[in-house]
Amino acid sequence: MFGKSKEIDTDFYKNQVKPYLQPKDNKIYVLALSNINDWPSKKEAVRSDYTNKINLVLSSLQDDGYEIISIAAMPTVLTNGFITDASQENVGTLITYK
Repeated sequence: MFGKSKEIDTDFYKNQVKPYLQPKDNKIYVLALSNINDWPSKKEAVRSDYTNKINLVLSSLQDDGYEIISIAAMPTVLTNGFITDASQENVGTLITYK
């Protein structure tokens, strides 16, 4: 999901997000994004790649004339059998828009 450059990020929105957007008909819709993050061992940290990607999607949605209603992130720790790796999370982000 995360690219290294602005061009890759723009391509992500154009190719991976835009095809799933609903028409602007004043109804409320949800966009579900997913990403696996390797979180640092620090208790507090800003994930610049995740932050930049979500901000790009939010900004692009608004540039395309959509109204953002709410944003919710739902982290889920990945498990492999009986082993849980708390440093890796699958972060689901729900963006409610119209």
